[in-house]
Amino acid sequence: MPVFADQYDKEPIILVRFEGEFSVNSFQVMCDLSAQYAERIPSPVVYRIIELANANAKFGDVLAVLKQVDQYQVGGIADPRIKTFFAGQDPMARLMSDMLAQKQFGGLYAPVMPGLGEALIYAEDELDKVRAGH
Repeated sequence: MPVFADQYDKEPIILVRFEGEFSVNSFQVMCDLSAQYAERIPSPVVYRIIELANANAKFGDVLAVLKQVDQYQVGGIADPRIKTFFAGQDPMARLMSDMLAQKQFGGLYAPVMPGLGEALIYAEDELDKVRAGH
């Protein structure tokens, strides 16, 4: 399954887009790509925006991915340097966000923004807070 990642406008923001089948393997590719980008970004915090709209994500696949969240890895969802959130109205994005908030799946805050534009605004607002020292 293709996973596309790119840094946004030289900012510490990584845009990730899944297309086709969503699986543990594709999620691992995302983690690896995120780690590569984060390594090159000189910022204490990196924001990752995940789009799942074009992904074929089944509940079982999402559950398999979430079971691995607590296994820390650089670039993974539990990487403390990378703040993750979702863009779009995809039901699986909402499901992942809700499940990540549960203690057994890491208790992580990964909000869902209505679309990519709103997600970028959110990330830039958060970056402004970091830069201001808040």
